[in-house]
Amino acid sequence: MVSADSVVIAEALGRAARRGRPLHQTVLQIFAFDPHFELKSFLPTPRLPLPEQAVRAALVWFVRSRENSLDRRIERAVAAASADQGHGKVVK
Repeated sequence: MVSADSVVIAEALGRAARRGRPLHQTVLQIFAFDPHFELKSFLPTPRLPLPEQAVRAALVWFVRSRENSLDRRIERAVAAASADQGHGKVVK
């Protein structure tokens, strides 16, 4: 018998998962999701019952891999381009 919590988690993973996206990133997206922000209201809603081990593993993954994330690579490229422009270099 599959627990109701497992069904809810599987549904959330199915909705949030994207091809090419690490599963850890999907778990963090679900963990950090705030329905109040989406709905622009403050209704009490329960959090998904994500297993603590999954959330911990996702957080460890984030800390270890964030330097290689697309966002960080873009930030570094912008910073480098800004620094180059400040020193009179032309950036193509």
